[in-house]
Amino acid sequence: MDNTKTITHLSLCSGYEGIGFGLRRVLPNLREIAYVEREGFPVANLVAKMEAGELDAAPVFTDVKTFPYGEFRGCVDILSGGFPCQPFSAAGKREGVEDPRHLFPYIADGIRDCQPRIVFLENVEGIISAKTADGESVLQYVLRELEGLGYRATAGVFSAAEVGAPHQRKRVFILGVADSNSEGLEGLRECNNSKGWEASNGQLRGGNQVWPSRPSEPQHDWEEPRVTAVGDTKGKQGSPSDNGGEQGASSQSKQVQSGGGDCGSLRQSTGQTESGLGRATNGASGRVDRLRLLGNGVVPATAAKAFLTLIQRLND
Repeated sequence: MDNTKTITHLSLCSGYEGIGFGLRRVLPNLREIAYVEREGFPVANLVAKMEAGELDAAPVFTDVKTFPYGEFRGCVDILSGGFPCQPFSAAGKREGVEDPRHLFPYIADGIRDCQPRIVFLENVEGIISAKTADGESVLQYVLRELEGLGYRATAGVFSAAEVGAPHQRKRVFILGVADSNSEGLEGLRECNNSKGWEASNGQLRGGNQVWPSRPSEPQHDWEEPRVTAVGDTKGKQGSPSDNGGEQGASSQSKQVQSGGGDCGSLRQSTGQTESGLGRATNGASGRVDRLRLLGNGVVPATAAKAFLTLIQRLND
């Protein structure tokens, strides 16, 4: 794959497009040709980002099961997707492949129909210990399915802490490269150098990567002032931050783009509450939707590191 030319990207289960933003860090010529996301709040967020020029304008489809994969055959360089984690998450019932939210079989059918050159998937660690009806690890099942579709496949566990975030957020990333595209891996061997990234001490570092400060640390001048929940008499609700910086309407956008767990402005109005983890919740009427979107999302820098690491593994 020539990373100096446009690289087309089909994004499934897009969320706030954390995987896509991660891929852009190492493939600056990435171009989204379609998104698939069913929930209203993430869709509105995607549209807002497209309108702001933060994402490529492309149609948003709402159902992975009925997406017209065949119409995109031969047009997709990379297919990505953070397929639903609820069937495998320790926070749920862990019904695994019996859970109706298990969408990988539909994604596998889509891969067969559109034949992307590279497949890049993500899920929670629970996919390793979750079992199929035959007692096989679901991760092993996914890898085996990809290999049956003609891909060389590998996987690894990566955390946000590895790229400097103040939290773990471990995720399993799965990479498959079509056997017919093996020579294209050579073009990606040096893609990490295209934007000045370097691997150092296990971390992937970008020149503009700055994480939001932790609650015990002084805030950056671009962060929204910390406020406390209603009822906390010690808080300075709505007051300027300790560093005295005035916060404009764009400060939340800067914070979200620069730091852990999401990417791009979520474009919400100002509000009254903030979590104790050092991230502004912005107190909007859609606060629950926003927190859910963030909680399910992929840290872009983690996705970037996973992609580079797994590509290198297949190269070797």
